[in-house]
Amino acid sequence: MKIALDLMGGDHAPEEIAAGAKLALADDPELELLIVGSEEALAKYFPDEDPRIEKVVSRSVMAMDESVENLRKKKDSSIYLATEAVADHRAAAVVSCGSTAAQLGAAVLLIGRIKGVKRPAIVVPFPTLNGEKLMLDSGAVADADASNLMDFAVLGNAYYRMISGVDRPEVVLLSNGSEAHKGNAVVRETHRLLSESEFLNFKGNIEGRDIMEGNFDVLVTDGFTGNVVMKVTEGVAMGLFHLIKEEITATTSRKLGAALVKPGLKAIAKRFDYSTVGGMPLLGIRGISLVCHGSSKAEAVRNGIKGAVGFVKQDFIDVLSREVAAYKGKKSTLNTIMEKIERKR
Repeated sequence: MKIALDLMGGDHAPEEIAAGAKLALADDPELELLIVGSEEALAKYFPDEDPRIEKVVSRSVMAMDESVENLRKKKDSSIYLATEAVADHRAAAVVSCGSTAAQLGAAVLLIGRIKGVKRPAIVVPFPTLNGEKLMLDSGAVADADASNLMDFAVLGNAYYRMISGVDRPEVVLLSNGSEAHKGNAVVRETHRLLSESEFLNFKGNIEGRDIMEGNFDVLVTDGFTGNVVMKVTEGVAMGLFHLIKEEITATTSRKLGAALVKPGLKAIAKRFDYSTVGGMPLLGIRGISLVCHGSSKAEAVRNGIKGAVGFVKQDFIDVLSREVAAYKGKKSTLNTIMEKIERKR
């Protein structure tokens, strides 16, 4: 199996990306990589010829703060060429730690969307007191409408079923109140649509303060709100760990006690460690495009590649496509019935 890897994307590229690639190759003797990077980086980190590595030279990089509109002008960029390899069936999936906007843009442009999905979403694992849950969208569609949010619910539902084995995941909608009338116009309309859906196990609205309790499986929101929630959570977690460390080491007696609680603190920190996940797929794309954290180092890259292989082996895209088709089919049938009733009137 061949996975395309963007060597130039990420805060620690290309060194850490290359190190992660080598770890992944050592883990899996059947793995092959199509590595896209600058001529200099490829020569430095992969100087020897290896039958399991295909090297593709890129001439540019999509910067983290660069407008996705420049993607069409940078067809020689690492993310464009890596994604193109999937579109041309030269690789089974693409993995990148670079600009998420550029990766999403390349995926939509070159691979295309699953039939019936208007806007893809970025799904993220969300650590809660009740285990790890899913949240989407976390940044792809800032101005989502109700139909987009319905698609996110369907995609998240299918993905959670696939990774957990839970037949009827509990889906909730993020709002500023649990009541059905709370939220802006888009949230209220989405609540109505979700409530009327027999396809999804919708449990109603959830407020921001209740997310950490984890009494849900899939949390649905727009990309702007989801991205803010994700980054606030990361910031609060880092801040709390910093304060805890500061306080428990403030005196000699506390330092003695700190030694006793250190294993527990490490276990908690691991729950928030993105490197153990590696990356998450863009949901709604007609191919596997795995988004890794921009700060990913070798271990995260290794796990990202491993995750991509797993998605390919599970026929991830076929599963999602069937789920979306089933939902859209039911909706189409309902619409047809309603149209007939209206005509009779």
